[in-house]
Amino acid sequence: MSKKFLCNFFLILSLFLLSGCDTELVSNLSERQANEIVALLEQNNIDAHKIKGEKNIFSVRIDQSYMSDSIELLNAYDLPSADHVEIADQFPADSMVSTPLGEKVRLISSIEQRLGQTILELDNVTTARVHLGYPIKGDSDENSTTPSASVLIIYKNAINEAEYIDKIKRLIKNSLSTIQYEDISVVIFKKGEVIRPSKLHSSISAWVYPVAGLLIILLCAGSVSFYFYRRKASTTKADSSTK
Repeated sequence: MSKKFLCNFFLILSLFLLSGCDTELVSNLSERQANEIVALLEQNNIDAHKIKGEKNIFSVRIDQSYMSDSIELLNAYDLPSADHVEIADQFPADSMVSTPLGEKVRLISSIEQRLGQTILELDNVTTARVHLGYPIKGDSDENSTTPSASVLIIYKNAINEAEYIDKIKRLIKNSLSTIQYEDISVVIFKKGEVIRPSKLHSSISAWVYPVAGLLIILLCAGSVSFYFYRRKASTTKADSSTK
């Protein structure tokens, strides 16, 4: 067993082991963004790990063999998603001067978020955003402005769209006493289907380490045997020379 052969063997073995190692898919994420990505990948048969870094920044790591499939999924689902822009954020509660308009904006923004969260509880709904129309010029215009609501729904699988739209409109109507049924609009879309990766990659990764471990054991056993063989041969040769 030559020295050159051992070097080549260790090189091939190292590459073999690295093929099953985790690699960073995406970084500089908020915890919400990382959770969304991990959930999506797990739903599509890809093992993913959320790693917390400094300053509450997260990254997601996956098996190298899943890299292309993972990137395709992130592109299809437009992830990582941008942080939601809330109107209430433009009128912070801890501002130096609190105004009636600011208080009203914070209240309406909270109602929008709560309604969106409630709609998300419906089966197969993946995204729900509620926007309420309200006067912004002042109290004098409130009575002349008709309240309205717009709802965006994205769903998966098969649903009865007409039934869902009716349920959502009734939910909004019963949640806001001043709004009329006809002033509620619901826009609904079905999320595009994405072909899920099979478990083939997982099965390959599962036997990478056992096989590599077996190869290491065989290599060590062979090296030890070769060492004692050379030592015995040298001893025998030395004894022959002495005689």
